[in-house]
Amino acid sequence: MMDEEIIKELTNIIFEDRDRKIPINQVKAWVLNHVKYLEALKNNQIVLAERINQTEFVEGKSLAKLWINEYLLARGRASVLVGPPRTGKSHFISWLIWRTRILHSDWDIYTNIPFFFFDEKYKELAIPGVYQVIRLSDLLKMSANSTLNNRIPAVIIDEMDQAVVSQEFAKSEYLSFNTLLNILGHLMIQGPLLVYHAPNDIPKPLRTGAISNRILLLSIHDGKRHIFGPNTHPSDLIVSGFVPPYSTLGIVGFEIDVDVRKLEKKINAFNKIEVAQQILDNIEYCRYESEIQEKKSRKSEIYRQNALKRWEKVKKQKEAETNAL
Repeated sequence: MMDEEIIKELTNIIFEDRDRKIPINQVKAWVLNHVKYLEALKNNQIVLAERINQTEFVEGKSLAKLWINEYLLARGRASVLVGPPRTGKSHFISWLIWRTRILHSDWDIYTNIPFFFFDEKYKELAIPGVYQVIRLSDLLKMSANSTLNNRIPAVIIDEMDQAVVSQEFAKSEYLSFNTLLNILGHLMIQGPLLVYHAPNDIPKPLRTGAISNRILLLSIHDGKRHIFGPNTHPSDLIVSGFVPPYSTLGIVGFEIDVDVRKLEKKINAFNKIEVAQQILDNIEYCRYESEIQEKKSRKSEIYRQNALKRWEKVKKQKEAETNAL
């Protein structure tokens, strides 16, 4: 049974996080739905229902499974999602992670989306198999551990255009990205799916398709979010249904803190288990620090702390009003 105080506290935090634009009763219903669906997921009592207005099966696969396995998180192939500001990229990623977890219980999903349950206080609300990563070094280490534990790592990174890359990484985009994707491919990672705001923000080797699977576009039509892409069947995916709660105030970037070419030179195996062990053995040797990213991380933490302070202020005001009655 979920702690009522945790539900109440999270409801109020989401209410403040959304700048009070969603009625508090709707926010509470959202949290309670998350609790209900999470319980069903843990008990293997939840399945995906296809929408009536779309074909349930395409070439023998369910629509959701087709898009996830072939277009969004294809094994060992990076896909890119582009969406202008305020089109709901984080909303879509949360939507995608929930459905990926339902379809693939043997996957470990790594993301930098600021889910509330990444906070220790709300760990009871965590989706099993979903983990936060904000640095490439952590992503590589955690993915390697997944591989060693016979799990399949899947990677979804938001705000890639905000990532601070090293000068060495930027000197040769093609070589650096190709090397990184080669290392991830050895671990048989699903994806990664990399999210950008605009096509010009996408590094050239990914934008031209030289080393990417697909470039997908998120847009809003008739009040609904659609994902479009070249040679996708059907031509678009409509985003609707339940989405796990996430913070809109939690600005979480992604730091590229590994010299990937240096790391690749340390990998001389082809078996994924051996590759995973070599990554763990050499990752610290291949790390470098980014002063800019450290400042950015501190700024993100300030945003988060300010959001919590605003909530605490509102909470004290409400308690004062209650005591005055």
